[in-house]
Amino acid sequence: MTCSEHSQCILTCTLPLHSLHANFISAGLANHPVLFKVENLRDSHSFSTRQVTAIQHGKPIYMVMLSYMKNETGMEYQIPEPDLIQQFPPSMLKEEQFYKAQIQSSISPEYLSTFLQPFQLISKPIEYVLTDLPPSGQASVLNQNQYAEYLKLHDALDAQFDQLHIHQAIAAYYSDYNLYSAALKTHGLNYLSPELIATSLDHSMYFHHTFRVDNWVFYDMNTTRTSQSRGLSHGQMWQDGKLVASTTQENLMRYTGESSAL
Repeated sequence: MTCSEHSQCILTCTLPLHSLHANFISAGLANHPVLFKVENLRDSHSFSTRQVTAIQHGKPIYMVMLSYMKNETGMEYQIPEPDLIQQFPPSMLKEEQFYKAQIQSSISPEYLSTFLQPFQLISKPIEYVLTDLPPSGQASVLNQNQYAEYLKLHDALDAQFDQLHIHQAIAAYYSDYNLYSAALKTHGLNYLSPELIATSLDHSMYFHHTFRVDNWVFYDMNTTRTSQSRGLSHGQMWQDGKLVASTTQENLMRYTGESSAL
C-alpha cells in the first residue's frame, strides 16, 4: 500500500488527491516491516490534508504531505501536447524488457537477475536510457536533458479496484520510476554508471485531471538544473490529449570518489 492510498483509506475516500509532497529521509530495508503513521491536519468544506510518516526500526525514513480537494469547475489552460505523442505512438515502440535483453551481457552477474526483473508496469521508452537508440535507428529525437516513455498496467484493473484513489496511488508509484534519468542523461550518465550514487531526495506530484493507469500514459521528463551533486527534474503525464499530472523531483547524483556518505 502506498502512502497516498493509505491516507485515502483513513480519509474514507471522500475527496480526490490533488497534490503530494514527499521527502526521502533515509534508505529503508525492503524486507523489514514499515509502520505508517497518518496524521489528520485539516478537514474543511473544500480541502483535507494528511501527513504520512513511514517509520522503520523507530526512525522516520519517509514523509509525505497529501492534499485533497473537492472537484470544482473553473478556468482551463494547458501547454501544447508534445509532438512525440503523434510521432511515436506506443504501437511502434518496444518494451523496456526488450532493450534489457539486448544488453544483458554487459551487466555484472551480481546485478543481472535484479536488472532483468520486469517492472510492475509496462514501459515503452522513446529511447531506452541505456542504449540511447531511438525507434528509427537514426539520430536521437530527444534533447540531452530529456527522457520520455509510455507507461501502463499489464492488465485492466478489476472492478473492485477500479477507483480514483487506486489509479492515483499507482500513478504516484510509477511517477518516480525514471524521473531522475533525465538528470543523469544530461551528463551522459545512467543509473548503472560506475562510481555513481543516485537516489531520489524529494518528490512532488500534482493531479490535474482524472486518468486511467491501465491505459497508456505518456510521461515526458526533462531536467532544468544540475548543481551541488543534485539534479532537478520535471515531468508531465499525458493521456487522450490532456495534461493529467505533473511531477517535480530533486535527486542526488554523486560520484563515490567525491564522498559516499549520504
